[in-house]
Amino acid sequence: MSDEPRATASSSYAMGQLWRAMEAARSSGDRATRARAGAKVERWQAVLSGMATGHLAVGSRTPVADTPAWVTLEVVPGGFATG
Repeated sequence: MSDEPRATASSSYAMGQLWRAMEAARSSGDRATRARAGAKVERWQAVLSGMATGHLAVGSRTPVADTPAWVTLEVVPGGFATG
């Protein structure tokens, strides 16, 4: 068992960000804005999926399973790795 302290995170923040991105993708009149929001939707879905499956260890120095610590990960606002 690792001596690394385990931090946890609520999925509520990620769900809120997903909802905001979905709303922007649905309601914006600008095509470019909808496209950016659609990309954010995909990233937040990846975060939530990773949290749900345990593939992402939120708070860990190596948050993505089977990924070395030196690998640079894609991180969304709030410090969540997308996997």
